[in-house]
Amino acid sequence: MGNYLDSLVGYDKVDGATNSYITRGYLRVERIWSVPYSWPIPPDVQRSRERIDEVINERLTIAEAERFVQANIGRSNAYLGLIYLRLGELYEEDGDMGSAREVYAEVAQLYSSQEPALAARASAHLERLESEE
Repeated sequence: MGNYLDSLVGYDKVDGATNSYITRGYLRVERIWSVPYSWPIPPDVQRSRERIDEVINERLTIAEAERFVQANIGRSNAYLGLIYLRLGELYEEDGDMGSAREVYAEVAQLYSSQEPALAARASAHLERLESEE
């Protein structure tokens, strides 16, 4: 099993041939090509976006998501809210409804102004859980 969070957020690796650092990671690719002046966009950028979705929605474990959220609280990270919401979903899948509710409530509150669509998803999850009680 690979380290999916490293592939998502990026890391630097020394290239022995050039004796310089090479930056790797999908987040960095996404950040570069999200700037309106970056063009033409290479076809591999779409594959990077697909891999980002795959890492977050199919590969993350509870432990990885918890570590990511704890390491990035108070920092600027484009994926913090999405991974935090995913943590709630993972808790729910694991049967830990109390932790899922807490995460959904926090995401709904924390992201209501900066990412309203994400906050709405969290609120919908929370409402569904509360209606199932």
